[in-house]
Amino acid sequence: MLSLLYPTREMIALKAPGSIRRYDESFINMTLAERSRFLDFSYRQVTPQVEHHQGVTVTRSGVCIRGGRIIPASIHWHRRIHHKLLVTTFASLARRKRVRLVEGKPYIIIHNMWTGGYYHWIAEALPRLIAAKDHLADGILLLPQSKSLERVMLESAAVFGATAIQRFPGNANVMVPDLVLPRNSPLINNYQPNEMEELRERAAWAARDHPAPLGARRLFISRSRSRGRKIANEEEVQARLIELGFSVVHLEDFGFLDQVRLFQQADEVVAQHGAGLVNIAFMRPGTRVIELIRRQGTRRSDWNRLHQSSLLQAAYPKLAACMNVYYECLLCEAVDVGQTFDIGDVFVDVEQLVAKLGAVRTFGGGRFCG
Repeated sequence: MLSLLYPTREMIALKAPGSIRRYDESFINMTLAERSRFLDFSYRQVTPQVEHHQGVTVTRSGVCIRGGRIIPASIHWHRRIHHKLLVTTFASLARRKRVRLVEGKPYIIIHNMWTGGYYHWIAEALPRLIAAKDHLADGILLLPQSKSLERVMLESAAVFGATAIQRFPGNANVMVPDLVLPRNSPLINNYQPNEMEELRERAAWAARDHPAPLGARRLFISRSRSRGRKIANEEEVQARLIELGFSVVHLEDFGFLDQVRLFQQADEVVAQHGAGLVNIAFMRPGTRVIELIRRQGTRRSDWNRLHQSSLLQAAYPKLAACMNVYYECLLCEAVDVGQTFDIGDVFVDVEQLVAKLGAVRTFGGGRFCG
């Protein structure tokens, strides 16, 4: 197996599937100066596909290997991660034992190397689970262990119809006799409007009788408990936002359905760039989000190296436009420009933020006033 591990012809050609489309940019309210800081707002439109394979080795990172080849549907198509992916997959096969799973029912894989994080779980794993909905009654969802995301994984999987769930055994990879493989998104931050709309509708239906953790319509999402990427003057920011009727929320206090309800009932959300903003996927059309995002510093983040670009990722402008949620951003100064975007703290200009909140904006023919 180890000597035969090599990329497929599709991986070498690196032609991601699907045609290039753009979201409705009338929901993205940015000045030309702000837009110039971001990558473009395009995506590749792909049709959800579910593949079936027999005799597949699956690593704990969700990489699927058959006949010595990585199955392209199990990975992202970014050229610059493939070397790392091949190295980590080779190392995993070399050092971990392989356990053969019991035959009889198909096993379903929806995770990848990043879905241990909240953003990737919501934006990438759950759409794959929806794509596999016709197989859930007879199949077993195979999930990795995750201390930080355990509650969210189990709760959300149940919401979307997974009744039989099995964990990876110990520290091992697995040999799956019968595999159901919904295709992984070809690119990161590549949302399919139909899939994401179904995600929102099904989550809203599941949460309809779930008690709302707060009655707030205006939310400020705090990262003060995070290990990095904080707001240096957050006390000042919180004080002004509370005066304006915002409630301060720490998302780590809430489970999946709690977060669905929080964002479902919110009219307006202010949040620093971070995984919690993926909950835009549960906001109602016509609501509003303001992202506090750092201007790039002198050191490139992992994202920048991946794309060989100094521009900001457009994860949340694209998601907001996909969900018909109005998006604005406030570019913030770095506290230490030597730190990467991933962990560096920012300073928020409170007066600029208040001005954005108080301004009457025109979006796509409609008006929104903070």
